Amino acid sequence: EIALVNKPDDSRLLLEYQQILKNMNCSPRVRLNIYEKHNDLMLMRDDCVLDKITLKCMVEEYKEAIEIAKSRHFHIYEGGEGKLTKLHAWMHVLYGNELRGQGKTAEAEKTYKDGINMPKSYGEAKTFFNQEAHIYYYLGKLLESEGKDASGAYKEAAVYKAAVSELSLFRALALRKLQNFSEAKAVLDEMESTADNFIKNCDMRTYYGVGSPSPLPFESDIVKNNLTDGYILKAYALLGMGKFNDADEYIGKARKIKQYDFRIYAYDNIKES
Repeated sequence: EIALVNKPDDSRLLLEYQQILKNMNCSPRVRLNIYEKHNDLMLMRDDCVLDKITLKCMVEEYKEAIEIAKSRHFHIYEGGEGKLTKLHAWMHVLYGNELRGQGKTAEAEKTYKDGINMPKSYGEAKTFFNQEAHIYYYLGKLLESEGKDASGAYKEAAVYKAAVSELSLFRALALRKLQNFSEAKAVLDEMESTADNFIKNCDMRTYYGVGSPSPLPFESDIVKNNLTDGYILKAYALLGMGKFNDADEYIGKARKIKQYDFRIYAYDNIKES
């Protein structure tokens, strides 16, 4: 904060200050207040704007988060691919779920479908590997609740996307809806196996290649990162298996390391939806 006072035009300082606060497990509301205080500096950096959008979602201001993302032209950097597109899907899912819970089904359906479409202003095209199982799964649930044919949505959610992640949960849930129980179990088992590998080999780095993330400042501790990823992935897998107490136990382990990880927020939000 003192450095920002002494160098009020240095946007890099704002990024690093926010990174320090995040890694000290500072609350989303406190961090949002910092961005409001230094709004002009925040607007100079795509990464700070993306961080603010994430925080807006975590305080359940989804509509505002969507509007901020829509109004900005982003410039995606090497190593940062996929962060914005993944958040785009999640914020539309979370907002759609909120609207569905309020009985605003038409608005919810539109919101889910908006999550499938990627604005050109993002500077990143959607590829086959974009994971959207959660969008199609909840769209299917909405259609099903209205007595409409949801099979098309569930089939889209069940499409194989190669990478194992927490979003694989929704592929498994969609496969169950399609009565493909053995395949759904295989997806969840693969999630759990991948998670166990992260936890067991927490001191090992993955092979560097296409899609390998660039660590942000103060986030290069590979053991911390792998344990967080492993615990979160295992929690989502166990949730899909119906082992709710075990799932909460593992998300609790992740929470002790990285309290305000967005994936933990998403878990809390969707675990009973």
